[in-house]
Parts: sequence; structure tokens; C-alpha cells
Amino acid sequence: MFFYGVAFGQDYKELDREVYVYKTFEDAQNDKGEFIGEYESHKWTNDLVSNKNILFVKKDGVEIKYPLKHDELWGFRVGNVVFRMAKRLPVTIVKISDLIFYNDGYMFLNYLDGEGMKTTRSTDVIYYSDNLESDIHVINRVLTYKKDIPEMEGFLKCIDESLHLRGYQNRVDGCTVCIEEYYGDDRD
Repeated sequence: MFFYGVAFGQDYKELDREVYVYKTFEDAQNDKGEFIGEYESHKWTNDLVSNKNILFVKKDGVEIKYPLKHDELWGFRVGNVVFRMAKRLPVTIVKISDLIFYNDGYMFLNYLDGEGMKTTRSTDVIYYSDNLESDIHVINRVLTYKKDIPEMEGFLKCIDESLHLRGYQNRVDGCTVCIEEYYGDDRD
């Protein structure tokens, strides 16, 4: 339930666009979401106060604006892609292992909008948490919070090197390679 798969070359227009929202982790875990409509587009901002992060959906032929209020939702699902709400944006779960890894959820929403699966942001886009209910942190914090765990030394070095690459997309790609290299591609 917590993973997504987009076949390479799959046309974004062919993807399932049904949107379900989850108020709690338990709702997500039991797939007890509220259907709010078919995904149309999105709008985001870093303004936490005004709740300007919005999903535009269509339900029964009517267009609806659905504010993404990080303090009122655990997350949501578009088709088979699950998003958790971080403080400033939704993030997609990309790997569950000793840590939970996420990327900027707007990458997938941009893909649904026909813009390709690349980041359009110039801020952090790779995140992690200790579990599916704990706080979500930007990936560079793993260097501080997990530095005393000897088993993570190679992973932490890889992340540190990736975060120093030139160009934001290169950093995203580098961190993604580190996650796959050190945590494999098995999705538990």
C-alpha cells in the first residue's frame, strides 16, 4: 500500500488519478481514505500559514480546490502513489527499510501535469524519517543524527558526497543512488 510504481515510458495521461486523503497513519495503513475526486493539477507555496498548497480535483463533474493542510492530514494517495505530509510539502515514500526515505511529492505531481519526473525546486527534495509516524527530516540531517552508527558509515559518506554535487537534479539523483546502493531495491 505504501509504494508506487510508474513504468518507464508510461504516459502520465494513462495513470490512475483517483485521490484519497488520510487523516491519520492508521487510516493510511488500513487504506481507509476519503475519496475527494480525480486529480487535475496542484499549486504549492512554502507559506505554512495560508494553506496555499492545493490539489485541484474533479468530482461528479465539479472542480474542487482541496487545501493540503499538513497539520490536519497524515497524507493522501493519487492512484497507487502514497504521499505523507511534511511541514511544507507532500513527500512520496520511495523506500522502507531501517529508515523511511521520501522524495519531493511535487516531482510526481509535476509528472501528472505532463512536466516530467524531475525536480523543479531549488530546495531540499530528499527526506527521511525513522518510521512512518515520526518526524520527517531533510536528508542532510541524517549526517548529524546517525553519525555514530558504524553500519551507516558508507551510506553517510555517499549522501555527503551527493549533497556536494553541482546542480540540484544531480544531488537528487546522487542521493537516490545512495539509497538504492545501501538499502537495495527490495520494498519491504
